[in-house]
Amino acid sequence: MNTSREATRRRVVVIAVLLVAAAAAGFGLSQFESAASDASDGDAPAPPTVTPTQNGSGSAGGDANAGAPASTTTTTTTTSGATTTTTTTTPGSVGVQFSAESPENVENTLGEVVHLDGRLTGTLSWNVSDARTLTVVVSTWTPESEWARQRTVERAVNDTGTLALSRVLDAPVTYASGERADEFNNSNDDTTVLREGYVTVTAFVAADGATVEAQSMDSYAFSVANLATPSTPNLSVSNPGVLGVSNAAPGASGRTETVVTNDGDAAGALDVVLTGVDSAENGLIELERGVDRPGNGGELASALELRVALVRDDGARTYLVGGPDAYVTAATLDETVLAADYPLAAGESVRVVAQWRVPAATGNAIQTDSVTLNVSYVLTSTT
Repeated sequence: MNTSREATRRRVVVIAVLLVAAAAAGFGLSQFESAASDASDGDAPAPPTVTPTQNGSGSAGGDANAGAPASTTTTTTTTSGATTTTTTTTPGSVGVQFSAESPENVENTLGEVVHLDGRLTGTLSWNVSDARTLTVVVSTWTPESEWARQRTVERAVNDTGTLALSRVLDAPVTYASGERADEFNNSNDDTTVLREGYVTVTAFVAADGATVEAQSMDSYAFSVANLATPSTPNLSVSNPGVLGVSNAAPGASGRTETVVTNDGDAAGALDVVLTGVDSAENGLIELERGVDRPGNGGELASALELRVALVRDDGARTYLVGGPDAYVTAATLDETVLAADYPLAAGESVRVVAQWRVPAATGNAIQTDSVTLNVSYVLTSTT
């Protein structure tokens, strides 16, 4: 049985002021303060088919006890004055009972399994007429290669006997090594998984003209801890401070940009979320008083036209606000997801380009007004 604790998906959140517009004072992108936060079972396999010798014929498997008790039956029949005597001897029985020792748990920075072994303890028993040899075969199972023969031991025996398995197998049994051990690896950083393997012991007792056999299977379990620090994305934004554009007056236009970078060591998906639009009057100056009244909340949002795009190094654009031939006014914007699951590989950057303009027909009512667009950038790991 294999169970695992999946690595938590990592999320990096940057809360930003995307755009700050001030009439005749400034307009631009703000730099941001960032904060990071964390965002098979299976049945036992069928036992193997085993033969007494590596390349022999015949099959084993089945119950831990096989065959019938050794006995002799004599039948006498008389036909037309002639007497015929027939003697039949059943082969006998073999029993296998054992348990497999679990290997030591594995802990390293790669989650790599190099070698697994353990001792098998239990009892072999048999009652076979004219028994000559006992052959014990140990097979082990791994998830991909499945069953492989690990050890074969042969002993001369009498008709009846009981033998401790530890006397037959006087050293630990290798469950898996090399490439077979690799099948138990745990490649997920900072996780621990439970692994399970299987062992069978098959016993053959050879007698004159017959072989009696039995097989038993047991499982072992161990954990594999990958102690490596998980790969994570990390979000950074260039150009600390506000990128300001002064004199956002009627007829003015401009462009500002900053760079968003995944400077972590894992790929991420970028979400850009508009969390609010704030508009402020900021008082009235002399020229504004003739066309505006206190408490109107600011007219710049209705006049300011914007388009914002994510631009890759190859020039590919993804528009977040507006489009190739279209601007939208700030007043029409509301809380929304501007971009979702935008792919950003480890070490990759994308520019956030904002273009703005104020129509020439805009009057003095926008003076001293300001508009602020609040944005959250969220980078979530995709590995």
